[in-house]
Amino acid sequence: DGGAPCKGVNQETKKHDDFMPEQCTLKDRDCEWGEWEEWSKCGRCHDCRRNQQTKIRKINLQASGKGRPCNGESNITRTCGAENPRFCELTDWSEWTQCSKKCGGGWKAQLRRIKQQAKYNGVPCGVDQPEVLRETIPCNTQECSDATDCK
Repeated sequence: DGGAPCKGVNQETKKHDDFMPEQCTLKDRDCEWGEWEEWSKCGRCHDCRRNQQTKIRKINLQASGKGRPCNGESNITRTCGAENPRFCELTDWSEWTQCSKKCGGGWKAQLRRIKQQAKYNGVPCGVDQPEVLRETIPCNTQECSDATDCK
């Protein structure tokens, strides 16, 4: 059909650095870890009976080229606080007080105190609920008569 066959080399290989600008080539660089963050708050582990804290670090620079990868852990965990949570402990209820009135509806109470506050994620005492430490009931609800001292 009329054309002359091609002359010369069919394929040419060029070194990578010859056609890529220097800023685009990967240099050999070792991985670099960032600083360790502060320990987390002491918290309850869901799968164990101990409280634990964690500390993490992130990779600042990934290894490139023939650089070495980061070695070591990216997080550390340790136990903290007590082995087991300590629950609130209350004293036994006191004896009932005398009724506040002899008739006409008074009240009497019994009290208890906190022996041990909860610690290490133990169940708290619930002192925001007054009935936990003080219980009151009505007493001497009969009506007063002239013969009864109502003080």
